[in-house]
Amino acid sequence: MSSDRAPTVSYALTSSGFHAAAFAGLTLLAGMSLGLWMALSAQWAWMHLWSAFVFVFLWVWAYQAWARQPEQCLRWDGQHWVLMQGPEVILVQPRVVMDLQRHMLLHLRFQAPAKGQCWVWPAASSQPERWLDLRRALVASRQG
Repeated sequence: MSSDRAPTVSYALTSSGFHAAAFAGLTLLAGMSLGLWMALSAQWAWMHLWSAFVFVFLWVWAYQAWARQPEQCLRWDGQHWVLMQGPEVILVQPRVVMDLQRHMLLHLRFQAPAKGQCWVWPAASSQPERWLDLRRALVASRQG
């Protein structure tokens, strides 16, 4: 399939329940590992306190990043991918990192006007009528 046959699509990116569940699961796993390491240590050292501090800091940072995810829309116009964040329009190059059929993890590399990157978790449940168009456009735009 060539990129000129890929459907044009706009897909709203919202905070995903799957993203929240993955975050909660990884947090639980990391917390249990930290707790087990502390419980099985023969004696406590500064590393235990430092590790607990880093764990809490990273948890708060990740939670805030998830909770403050801005309203975004990913759009394919048949030639270019753009990410719209409010009034800002950024040319991006998406890469599918994980495809779980009903959920995806996308890495968006900013092309213009800003350089940078972001990670987004589109889910079929947020716009089921556009989900297959998004998937087709992602595949077709890689081949074009």
